[in-house]
Amino acid sequence: MDIAAIAAAVITAVVALISARMSARSARDSADAARESAKSAHDTQLEVTHLTAELDRKVREEELSSQAKAVLDRNRGPLVDVARQLGDRIDHIRWRDFLKHLTDGRGREQDAKLTTLFRFAQYFGWREVVRAQVQLLRFDDDEETRRVARVLDDVTWGVRQRPARRPTGDAVVR
Repeated sequence: MDIAAIAAAVITAVVALISARMSARSARDSADAARESAKSAHDTQLEVTHLTAELDRKVREEELSSQAKAVLDRNRGPLVDVARQLGDRIDHIRWRDFLKHLTDGRGREQDAKLTTLFRFAQYFGWREVVRAQVQLLRFDDDEETRRVARVLDDVTWGVRQRPARRPTGDAVVR
């Protein structure tokens, strides 16, 4: 064998080893890149899933808020009206001698009793309608909703209480 052939064989072997090493490194780098790409795709998909869930949650909240506002808007007028009427009747009973109609002998006793009972029934009926419609709806944390809730609570409190003096300001249902 000639030295040139041995040198060529050694060079060929070295080139083959280098080529095999580079091929292995390239395959490993490709596998690492594929794993990184798959991890990145998975992370991106996970982020998209989280963002979609958050968007869906916000859409549901907006729908509930819209439904709650619609219920409140639809029932606010009648409820406030009957609360005002009941408040006026309670005011007349407590401070303006309305009860004299029960004993004045002019035949208005039955009317006084029935109209008073009607106002109580009307108020509690509307309050129940609103409660039933909004019980499962979540209101926004806005001032108007809190104000309506306070008025309802004030009237309910007023029906249960017997204050020694006439209430003033916000406690008076108008």
